Amino acid sequence: MKLLKTLTILISVVFFQVSCSSNTAETKETPKQEAKKEVAQKATPEIKNIEVSIEGMTCQIGCAKIIQSKLSKMNGVEVAKVKFDDKKGQISYDAAQVSEKEITEKINSIAGGTTYKVTGVNEIEKVTY
Repeated sequence: MKLLKTLTILISVVFFQVSCSSNTAETKETPKQEAKKEVAQKATPEIKNIEVSIEGMTCQIGCAKIIQSKLSKMNGVEVAKVKFDDKKGQISYDAAQVSEKEITEKINSIAGGTTYKVTGVNEIEKVTY
């Protein structure tokens, strides 16, 4: 009986140590991951706001909302609002992650690249829509 208790305790201790050491190994980051994380934490966002004129929109739901949705999903885009009535979109973005050119190229490429075209870009103070 004493042997059985000792064996049970020994197995429990070994199991506990193995499970703890495997958890630490899983959460340990590689030096490359640590460097990336450090750079990301140090990088301060460079928020810019632009207003783009968009030709080719024919409706609020099928065009303006699709453009707005696609822009909102881009890395670095903080806010994207598209107003069908004005045929314009206002975008707030982190210039350290995405460029004005990439945003306009994204709009121009939606729907196969033949439907929408950015015809003008102006810097604005803030997104107001």
